[in-house]
Amino acid sequence: MFDYRERSAALHSRLSPVRITLISSLAWIFPIDLFSGPDLLYAILSVPLPIPLGVTDPGPPLSLPSHKEVTEEAVASALGYAALVVQLLAIYLGEGLVYPITFIGSRSLIRDGISAMVGPRMSVLKNYFDLR
Repeated sequence: MFDYRERSAALHSRLSPVRITLISSLAWIFPIDLFSGPDLLYAILSVPLPIPLGVTDPGPPLSLPSHKEVTEEAVASALGYAALVVQLLAIYLGEGLVYPITFIGSRSLIRDGISAMVGPRMSVLKNYFDLR
């Protein structure tokens, strides 16, 4: 009779090198490098990837006066690349994303199904977590 635990452990040990290779390839294909040290501005595939300037900012700025290469189109492209990298990492690691990503290039989407919950479903979840 098969021991499924041993078989699962053997399969898991064989998958780790494959995952490492896939993740290394992903890092090589989509390099994230420092673009401007003083501004802590990074780039993915040499496309600037700005971060929010303030703590309460909802997202990165669509332009920066000190960097003419940061435009709305460049920010959208960089965020699209980042969305693809996150989506592929989740697949390679076998992890589901709490906020699923739909990759559509610079128009990629991240669905927030949690905040969209209203009505009776939300009260059921609230009661569930209150009981725990």
